[in-house]
Amino acid sequence: MSDSDSDSGQCQWAVFLTAKVPTKVVNRALLLIQGFEFSENLGDGNWTLLTSEDLSEKSPPPTSAPLTKDQRNDFAGKSLAEVNTFVRSNAVRLEELGFVVDLWLVLDDAGLVPLGTDPAAASTSTSTSNGVLCKQCFAGGDEDEIETWGYTDDFETLRAPLDQTWEVFAGLNSGAEFLDFQDTDCTVQADGTTKFNPEARREVTNADVLERKRKAWHAWRDQGFIE
Repeated sequence: MSDSDSDSGQCQWAVFLTAKVPTKVVNRALLLIQGFEFSENLGDGNWTLLTSEDLSEKSPPPTSAPLTKDQRNDFAGKSLAEVNTFVRSNAVRLEELGFVVDLWLVLDDAGLVPLGTDPAAASTSTSTSNGVLCKQCFAGGDEDEIETWGYTDDFETLRAPLDQTWEVFAGLNSGAEFLDFQDTDCTVQADGTTKFNPEARREVTNADVLERKRKAWHAWRDQGFIE
């Protein structure tokens, strides 16, 4: 691995922003997906917002700081299928850069619109906003030749509340299945994504975690990074 590649030893989780929304809306989404229960501060996170299709440079660090202005985003307006094509076409390079290549998160217009327009969401750290967790399909089983095993071009999707995405992503990355988080009927919605099971929702009750979360929200709001 070259000097331009990742040497942190920590797997990064790719986030793709396909929504065309203001920077403050993106920042609020970035706070919602943070795993405050599993990190002492934002700099310890795994999520990395990818905005460029050019992967020739050194891997960007986990996105722990708020965005201060609108920036170029090669993925704006892309469909879930187009993001999947990018991941599949660049799987080797993404893995070299330290990314998990069979799981990623998409922040799309359908999920972030409520975040930017709902007055209640603007004043709290939780909302009805959601993102699409995507998982590459794997082909192969005990009765198949090992040489035929591998990821296919197909992928599964789950639309989940943003404040639950850390927990769901970590579970999927550790071997859980989408069925563990989908509603009991595996309902496919109009946009092709499956529906999150409310019973899989995990609430944070630890006082220290809630305090870290509160401080982060107040700090970003006081500095004008979020509404």
